[in-house]
Amino acid sequence: MKKHIRVLGCVFTMAFVLMNTAHAAMAEKVCLKDATKEQKELISEYDNKGSSG
Repeated sequence: MKKHIRVLGCVFTMAFVLMNTAHAAMAEKVCLKDATKEQKELISEYDNKGSSG
């Protein structure tokens, strides 16, 4: 019985770590998306200035 508890504990620990990793990765993706959005806006502004001036 103790062996089963140890295995379950291991599985839960792995799941916990994986969930945290996935959450961090998702947050990173969102940050990157926002960053690229800002960059695109800046680039389009710069392009507009460059083409008009």
